[in-house]
Amino acid sequence: PIRVGEVAESVGGASGAYTMSALNKLAHLSLVNKVTTELENHIGIADKTLSEFIIDLAGKHDEPRAFQKALEDAGAELSFDLVRNLLAIIQRMKPGGNKGGADGGG
Repeated sequence: PIRVGEVAESVGGASGAYTMSALNKLAHLSLVNKVTTELENHIGIADKTLSEFIIDLAGKHDEPRAFQKALEDAGAELSFDLVRNLLAIIQRMKPGGNKGGADGGG
């Protein structure tokens, strides 16, 4: 198996800060692509700018209902199931912020 450290050494050489930055950028791109795919599958819109906006909003609202309210306030009316799923994906995949707590929801 390939280890993150091995990839980091081959990508960034001895500079750990550069490597983590590069890995965080890669993780963020992966997250944007995942959110874009989810949006396309559920509402037929594949817009990376919209995905970036949703990811940013999710960073400010860690509860599904609050996240849904923020999306509605911004003009995005999405089903609660989709909102909860997006929040869980974002929290799980966001670089440096593995909360993983969106499964509940109330």
